[in-house]
Amino acid sequence: KTHLHEATVDSWIEWDSEQLLPNVEAWIMPILGYRRYDSDEEVVAKALTRRALDRMEQHLLLNTYLVGHQITLADITIASTLTMPFRLVFDAEFRESYPNVQRW
Repeated sequence: KTHLHEATVDSWIEWDSEQLLPNVEAWIMPILGYRRYDSDEEVVAKALTRRALDRMEQHLLLNTYLVGHQITLADITIASTLTMPFRLVFDAEFRESYPNVQRW
């Protein structure tokens, strides 16, 4: 692997920790009872989750994996972030907007 490859993996992991994970957590933690529910926070979390998934969707339009031609730690990290939302809050209507994310 090249330094660029490794840096790109790191970049996606950092993106997850800054753009995706905090918003997913803000959305699902109240549902799980780990945080108090706030409807305004939920609206913002949903919108920011959508914005993050829009970026992923565009990237995955032309790529099978997040980096390179095989699964990397970036794929595993982000798949882990998305496991609970896919089970709890990403209903069929929500998922329709993200066919490439679903394929991935």
